[in-house]
Amino acid sequence: MEIMGYMRIPKNDTGLPYDVYVDDSSMYKDYRHELWVYVKNGDDYIAVTVDENPQLIVPIRGGSFDIEPLFVFVRKNIEILRELADMENEAPFFFSDMRRIDEERDLVKGALLEMSRVSAKVTGLPTDIWVDEDETYRRHAPRIKFRALPEMHDTYQYTSMEINDPTQLHNLPRKTKISGKKLKQIEYFVNANREQLLALADKRIGVMDFYKGMKRVDVEGNITNGENIEIDKEVNGFSRCVKDGKYNYLKSDGRYLFNNFIFDDASPFMRAGDALVAWVKRGDEDFYIDNFGNRLNI
Repeated sequence: MEIMGYMRIPKNDTGLPYDVYVDDSSMYKDYRHELWVYVKNGDDYIAVTVDENPQLIVPIRGGSFDIEPLFVFVRKNIEILRELADMENEAPFFFSDMRRIDEERDLVKGALLEMSRVSAKVTGLPTDIWVDEDETYRRHAPRIKFRALPEMHDTYQYTSMEINDPTQLHNLPRKTKISGKKLKQIEYFVNANREQLLALADKRIGVMDFYKGMKRVDVEGNITNGENIEIDKEVNGFSRCVKDGKYNYLKSDGRYLFNNFIFDDASPFMRAGDALVAWVKRGDEDFYIDNFGNRLNI
């Protein structure tokens, strides 16, 4: 019954992929709980707290619902959501002050300003690489970067390899831990993916489009795209992956959470209180796991 005291805001007004229901009648005080907003997932109403670190009140069942855009919307509109709920503001003023979300800008992985990391686990290369996705090459030739020494922590010290001529290396330390054969593999990779890398640098495609069209190569330069792995955007440090209809998670350090793709369905990792949890389905059974892969009793 509480939802009767909430105002529905259509998705076209917010930039969200779903309508959102916001408290405009102090319902949270009448029902004696913290302030939250609702969205619908099928017949269920999902509650998310209104604070700097929005939380799910109850974890979501099902793997297809993306709650991250709502977290962005809440963080951008905390004060006016509180004022509306406390009836210190009226709807017309709320809408005039409300900040829409722009998924391309607000949900970009890690808000990286220069380049995005592509894990060695994904490419099959001997090291992670960083790819240009925002025309940063305008000051020089289009390039990728990689860390030739583990102790390199300043990205400006990373080794650069030119995309149009990958034999051209810049800032390669003499004591690199990457063998000549492995360096050649990175060169093969750039040659095999040149058009995709240039399109990404020119913002003609996005990172996920690059992943989908990326060619893996072995140390001999052979294309080895036997594994058709689809990788979602990173959410809370994990990217949901699908291979042959089975799910796993890729961690931000480039390692998989599980050794194999074992789930028939899975949700992104979501915050529930102080924990990170994901809903998964295996056969006829569905349950929740934590960010270490342990099964939870919820």
